[in-house]
Amino acid sequence: MNWIPYYSKYLSWLGLVILFLWVLFYWLDIPNYKEIDKPMAIIGIICNLFGNFMEQMNKK
Repeated sequence: MNWIPYYSKYLSWLGLVILFLWVLFYWLDIPNYKEIDKPMAIIGIICNLFGNFMEQMNKK
């Protein structure tokens, strides 16, 4: 299972990038943002949590 830490690290960073874009779009007040507001936040949090969880599971 050597592929798990490689992908989990990038999955965690992908979640952080999605959350950063979510904050940036909220701050810029983009039109029609309310349609992607909640799914974008949920996807970012899930990617971050799943990436961190897989990384921690592989360290054991």
